[in-house]
Amino acid sequence: MSRFLFGIILGCAALGSAGCGSEQNGLPPIAPVKGTIQLDGQPVPTGELHFGMTGVPPQVLPITNGAFEGKAPVGKNKVEFFIYQEGPPSGKYGGAASKTNVAPAKYWGPNSTLEATINASGTNDLKFDVTSK
Repeated sequence: MSRFLFGIILGCAALGSAGCGSEQNGLPPIAPVKGTIQLDGQPVPTGELHFGMTGVPPQVLPITNGAFEGKAPVGKNKVEFFIYQEGPPSGKYGGAASKTNVAPAKYWGPNSTLEATINASGTNDLKFDVTSK
């Protein structure tokens, strides 16, 4: 009988600790975002936007024909912009082509000047107009 009660208690504890929100694991909640990005007035054909906060893994959103859509952490995000140009095959990557980021340096890495505040509810429709100079 005590094993049976122990099983019920253990089962209830497991159900009580389970959840779907990212707050359960210490990460901020995420919310849907979408928008556009232009470089020198032209839609960026392909690339990536990384939305992140200090101590939080970035959410990577692909860019296709100047548009992006996905989820990002709620709150003030640092945004990084990447355009990858394929290079020659590399032994370092098992013969796969290497990729080089050709986006302007002011939009990626620790010195990125892009930011976005993501709201938990409502529309997070973003527009980034960046320049190569």
